[in-house]
Amino acid sequence: MKGELPREYQGSLDFAGLVRTLDVLEGEEVVCWLSIGDRARIQIRGALRSYDYGGWGKGFAVGCEGRVLLVEDDFRGAELGTGDGNEHFTISVRSGEAEFLIGSPALHESDEFDLFP
Repeated sequence: MKGELPREYQGSLDFAGLVRTLDVLEGEEVVCWLSIGDRARIQIRGALRSYDYGGWGKGFAVGCEGRVLLVEDDFRGAELGTGDGNEHFTISVRSGEAEFLIGSPALHESDEFDLFP
């Protein structure tokens, strides 16, 4: 759970650190934005679940939506930021051609695509 994240932290994550962070956040309510190109985005909100693809890849899902597969060879970098102790968090990830952000919903409120009350 997010209480295990470092407090007031800003720093880079290697692939193993990203996987550990996703495992720590298992079950937390998050919002995820997947950016494709300059302006296209997908926004998903729900509980974070991490997945292991039998040793050749890792991944995660948000809510009941589809999974995101992470392969170390495609990994280009990630950053973790926490604030208000570790109450709020943001993980930004670059993998292959995709970039995505996972964060606490209260910190990343948006009505741009928000379908939730």
